[in-house]
Amino acid sequence: MSYLDHFQKIKTFLNKHQYIYEVEVLKRYPKEIEAYYLQLSKNLKGLSDKEFAQFESMMSPSEKYSSDLNELIIEIKDLIDLEVLDIVEAKLDQNLKRKLNPKKLHELATLKTYFDQSSYETLYDIGGGIGHLSNIFVHSKAKRAYCIDMSKEFQEAGKRKLARWLKENIDKVSFINKEIKADLDIDLTDSSILAGLHSCGSLSNDLIDCYKFNKKGGLLNFGCCYHKLKNHYNLSKIAQEDPLVLTNNALHLATRSFAYTNESDVIARRKVKFYRYGLHHLGMKYFDDGFLTLGNGKGSDYDGSFSDYIYKYYPKAQDLSVKEIEDFYKSCEIQEKINENYCLDFIRGLFGRVIEMYLLLDRVLYLREDEIDAKMYQVFDRKLSPRNIAIIVD
Repeated sequence: MSYLDHFQKIKTFLNKHQYIYEVEVLKRYPKEIEAYYLQLSKNLKGLSDKEFAQFESMMSPSEKYSSDLNELIIEIKDLIDLEVLDIVEAKLDQNLKRKLNPKKLHELATLKTYFDQSSYETLYDIGGGIGHLSNIFVHSKAKRAYCIDMSKEFQEAGKRKLARWLKENIDKVSFINKEIKADLDIDLTDSSILAGLHSCGSLSNDLIDCYKFNKKGGLLNFGCCYHKLKNHYNLSKIAQEDPLVLTNNALHLATRSFAYTNESDVIARRKVKFYRYGLHHLGMKYFDDGFLTLGNGKGSDYDGSFSDYIYKYYPKAQDLSVKEIEDFYKSCEIQEKINENYCLDFIRGLFGRVIEMYLLLDRVLYLREDEIDAKMYQVFDRKLSPRNIAIIVD
């Protein structure tokens, strides 16, 4: 399937299902949920935490599910299917690995192999922070890297790392403190590559515009933080003809999609979700409140009683007794409603990766409009790095 056909197929699908992904499930209450999605969610009632993790991670049809849910899962799996760029991780020097978590180690070891197998001599590392990507590019090679970032603090930390641990790279890596714009003053050549490893929000768009402005060398970009895009999407002409409007809730869904979850992840999430949903329903019953924005709670808040949680995060409920609050929460009616919310949230989660594909295919088509042969691949291991799609021009 061509990138254009793939994009159009995803757009049609997202237009059809806008109801479920455009806002968080909790914001729909107390209104009735559309029957189709409510029926889908009933497939998940009674699943164990392990089965919820399998549902989210594997996204596989099951004889336990209705034909409607299985058809939706199959359709989504087809829409998010992407060619995998199979790269064996390189062995990194011990000093390159310092203070890196497993996710970052995997990403850099994979890209080290990618760069070493290429003929690029110069890297422009956009939003490169302290220079991790720049260092793996030049290490043990006669190459040059320019780490461009707006944060002087990160760059100073990068210079200290070079001076202490990677002295052999000092003359190969330069830190440039600049804002990234389409007309960024850089000397791209056929032997250079413009790269951004998880360029936050619209920084990916700026990087792509910079490449389009120069049209030389290679391009490598991994996007992330789509919730920071605001209106910076629908870049291609085909998208602009009939633009899909994505809410901030939908962009958040794309940002956190495709993460591989295990049973313990689901157990931790259930604690948070059940208390959060319980607070919302208590607010509706006793105080006629709508959706409440609470911010992030502490993990320990969910290990205590529901009434303690309510007293801390919902001051209006101070006049309710512990017994009133606990009886409300433990009632069959409220537990059933909370479980409905919980199952619907898992159904909604299926759509996040599709939204991400829409955003990234739009960028590919935007490049191809200028006769730039952009391609899109899944690169990193999803279990370590779910934002694993690269846009590549080589």
